[in-house]
Amino acid sequence: MSFPLPAAPSTVLNAPGQLFHKPGPVALPALPALPTLQGPVATATTLPVSRSLPAAPLLRPVTPSPLTRVDQSQFSLVSRLLGPLDQISLPPLRNIVPAPVLAGLERGWQALKDTFTYQFEEIGRTGTSREADANCGPASASMVLKQFGIYPPTMQQLRRLVGAPIGYGGDAFALTTKQVAEAVKRTASEKGKYISYDTRLITSNVDSVTSEMRNRLARGEKLILLTSGFNSLSQGHFTVVKEVRNDGSVVVDDPGTAGGENRVISRSRLAKALETRKYEYGMENVLIAFSG
Repeated sequence: MSFPLPAAPSTVLNAPGQLFHKPGPVALPALPALPTLQGPVATATTLPVSRSLPAAPLLRPVTPSPLTRVDQSQFSLVSRLLGPLDQISLPPLRNIVPAPVLAGLERGWQALKDTFTYQFEEIGRTGTSREADANCGPASASMVLKQFGIYPPTMQQLRRLVGAPIGYGGDAFALTTKQVAEAVKRTASEKGKYISYDTRLITSNVDSVTSEMRNRLARGEKLILLTSGFNSLSQGHFTVVKEVRNDGSVVVDDPGTAGGENRVISRSRLAKALETRKYEYGMENVLIAFSG
């Protein structure tokens, strides 16, 4: 008995390793034709390559007018404020500004020149009352530094600089003449200025003393005088001598008095202070002269 074989399949079998049958290319439907643009078509214009741009102009430095270069060193504080207007054709400001305003400017200028130091002014801030009682030396050194145009450290810092006592110890807190002089010299040196000093033992003869001080002041020296105190005739007190007058009186900055700036000491009072230190206390009067 025989059986008929099945007909061959119409589908092509995949080759070994081919999982799917790859169909042939598919024809896409034709797209409609795009409309044709009417009129001229714009074309890009090409610039000539050989054309060069103009060169940039050279910049020249602007030279300021001579009128802008004013030597300010020739004016004082008030003149610097008022002087420039006198250089041009305008009425001087001195005729416009009220007198009280000008007076205020002058007072401010004088304040800049203030060289006074009160020996008790640091109590409760940087110094103690024990120091302040004997601060006539550091205060005088501070005033001389100001006269030289040097901003001084505190009086306690001056004490530290020369190894003088600070705080509330029981030792003698007064500075020696050597320490006072060195406080000025070392502080100036730290600020880049050289100051020399000459320490002189002076007599109790008031006329001889005033003559020497007058001559030294005329040479531009700054003076610190050690005598008995002018008020209480204490054992010793430093003051700064600023002027010797024709009548033998002297103008001093006395650090022991709150209003001690430009204090006038009569010839007789100076003589008494010189004699008291020499004969009652048996100690030398001393003049320290600074140059720089």
